[in-house]
Amino acid sequence: DHLLNALEDKMRHDEEYSPDVYAPKGGYNTLILGDYSADTFRMTVQDAHAMRKLFPHMKVIFMLRNPIDTVVSMYIMDAFNNAKTITVDTFHALATDYTNCITKMNISLNEHNSARKCKGHDIFRAGLYSRYIKDWLDIFPRNQLCFISFEVYKNDPVKIINEQLIPFLGVSPFSNDEIELTRKIGIIYSSNKYGKKLNIGNETKELLQDLFVPYNHILSNLLDDNTISKHW
Repeated sequence: DHLLNALEDKMRHDEEYSPDVYAPKGGYNTLILGDYSADTFRMTVQDAHAMRKLFPHMKVIFMLRNPIDTVVSMYIMDAFNNAKTITVDTFHALATDYTNCITKMNISLNEHNSARKCKGHDIFRAGLYSRYIKDWLDIFPRNQLCFISFEVYKNDPVKIINEQLIPFLGVSPFSNDEIELTRKIGIIYSSNKYGKKLNIGNETKELLQDLFVPYNHILSNLLDDNTISKHW
């Protein structure tokens, strides 16, 4: 939300940005912005192809968070939406069951969709970024996709906006007033949205590290960039 709010007015009113370049004929809105959760880029290949056909010039910014934090947030959201009790022990048991299941099924990195039979799959698959980003990289030109680290953005949003996102979107740098406003807005943490926070133990962290590290390495190779996952 913070990033979208910072960029929306800029893109709608910036003199250097020319949305007509991206507009299809037929009177469609020349600028459509959206902010979506991790579920969005986990769409099927067919969905991504459809988006490419409908919006061939669309640009997508992926803000990637430490996958452990992502799945904790997904767990909290799932529990909140389904009126379940949120506890460290329950989460650890779910993570243990899931990792034991994929080990027992001998599921490789390339066939993780088979793990949908494992309890908790809808939560833990949210951190398997490389499985889904590969499809986007195969379908969209690389210069229409931008990948940034949530952790780096959290520490200095203005730096990321001006050095990475402004050039990517083709708009002019933020003015001093816009920079000050961006700093004041601050970051809204998704885990706080539900009024809950879960401090998992070291054993659970190690369990999830073992699960996600291989996928993080694949992600670095796909993006030819290890600066994102090095913060995890």
